[in-house]
Amino acid sequence: KYALGPWTFRAEATYTLAPQNNDDNKGYFAYRLIGRYGGSQGAIEPDWNTRSDWNHDREIATFLNVSRKFSLFGHSGFEAGFTYSHGWDGKAYGHSGRLNEWAFAFDLSYTVPDGPLEGAAITAHYMEYRNSSNLPDWVGFKNALPDERDFQLLLPIPFHF
Repeated sequence: KYALGPWTFRAEATYTLAPQNNDDNKGYFAYRLIGRYGGSQGAIEPDWNTRSDWNHDREIATFLNVSRKFSLFGHSGFEAGFTYSHGWDGKAYGHSGRLNEWAFAFDLSYTVPDGPLEGAAITAHYMEYRNSSNLPDWVGFKNALPDERDFQLLLPIPFHF
């Protein structure tokens, strides 16, 4: 992470080694031991906000983000950002194809800088995710997702005591 005036740049990368040599192994990294149908399965999800866990066996994943804080109409608290994530070379047990997944996202937010609602924010988040493994959804890559578009409108309001 590098800040340069109103600009912030982030770059991250991960590599996962979670071999699946039979149907009982997961084939993706999970840091908690939870039963087969235990919900989240405990995946470590990087704070990339681009849908995937980026954690399949032999998957290399990168993340790039640039954001800028700016003032409109003389008010501080506005920020815009762009994110791109890409994971490739994931391997699935019993399949010769490799996982290739990517996503991009745009964010526009306003955070109240002071007053009784200090820290409250509104964020518009648009994300597009693509999985080009050419396998049916959740086949082979048990923790992979189908293609999707997502729009979120977030309104966090902190409580002050």
